[in-house]
Order: sequence, then structure tokens, then C-alpha cells
Amino acid sequence: MSPARIHVVDDHELSRKHLRTVLKFYGYTVETSPDAESAHAPMLAAPPDLVLLDLQMPGESGYELLAWMRQQPALAAVPAICVTASVPDSERTRVQAAGFVAFVTKPITPPQRLLDAVQAALQVH
Repeated sequence: MSPARIHVVDDHELSRKHLRTVLKFYGYTVETSPDAESAHAPMLAAPPDLVLLDLQMPGESGYELLAWMRQQPALAAVPAICVTASVPDSERTRVQAAGFVAFVTKPITPPQRLLDAVQAALQVH
């Protein structure tokens, strides 16, 4: 069985590198994009098994990218995990209502929190 393919969309370079390093270490295939707009073409060309999205990005937000994904037949069922700096209680409801399957707050230490969320999302979908 080939490793799950995960696409990380985050405008912070260090966050993208950290997520890529952790996920690759655990055997996942990882592609990254620095913003939502640049994620469209590669995700349509090779739909990932899972997407990790930052919420706050310049231009299109993580919410907007997820809404766009749900309109694309090839991406409509791809689970998405919200990865963001902080999620106040009021925002958690919005994250769930938007269709994210989980959220992980940054900094991602220990990495096991991320891995647990990734594994759960991949098993459900």
C-alpha cells in the first residue's frame, strides 16, 4: 500500500517545513503550498488523501480554500485538518461548521498530537 498523500497549505515557511519534516519522517508523501491560490492546480492535478490548512493566510483563507475544495468533484470528499496558531472557543465552532475534521494548534509539540489527528482523519475517509 502506498503512503497517504498529504498537502500542507500554510503561509509560514517554518510551519510548512516543520509539518513536512514530521509527516515525511512518519512515512507520508507531502506536498506544500505557501498560499491557498497556489494550492489549487496541484491539488486538482493529483488529489491528496488529506489536506492540512492554516486558517489565516494572505488572500484566500483556509476557510475559503476548503469551500473551494468542496465545489471540486475530485476534492469534495478529501478530509481537511485545520492547523492554526490559536483557536478560541468561538472559532472552534466555526472550524467544525466549515467542515474541518479536526484542528491542531501551533506550535505542534509534541508531534504526536498532529499524527493522531492525521491518522484519525485518514481512517475515517
